[in-house]
Amino acid sequence: MTAWLARTCPSSWAEPFGADTLRGRALMTTAGWLAADPATDPTGPGLWEQVVADRQTRACGNLRVQVSAGAPTAGGAAFVGYTAERVVHSPGLAPTVEHLTGSRIVVRQGEGRWLVDRAVTGG
Repeated sequence: MTAWLARTCPSSWAEPFGADTLRGRALMTTAGWLAADPATDPTGPGLWEQVVADRQTRACGNLRVQVSAGAPTAGGAAFVGYTAERVVHSPGLAPTVEHLTGSRIVVRQGEGRWLVDRAVTGG
């Protein structure tokens, strides 16, 4: 989960839309990728236009992941929460910090690797 977050959190205006998500593809299940595939995102490209216009680069730090307490872990799946701080830089502007939080299902594969699956939704 930490490796996936380290690959998908940072981004640069000089990259095409979805490059950050694509970097994490090798660490995702098929279902996780289908849910996150930038090619199926109807609003992302429009938002990315502003990133490009502002020439934003985003660096990430303080990556933290933790298996959710009390969540089911049997059967080769677990809920893992994450947090990160993403610093957004644009030329001529003061940097801003975005606090990212979320949770994902991670699924153990037959060879023992854990891959990131879909986002956990609901309460």
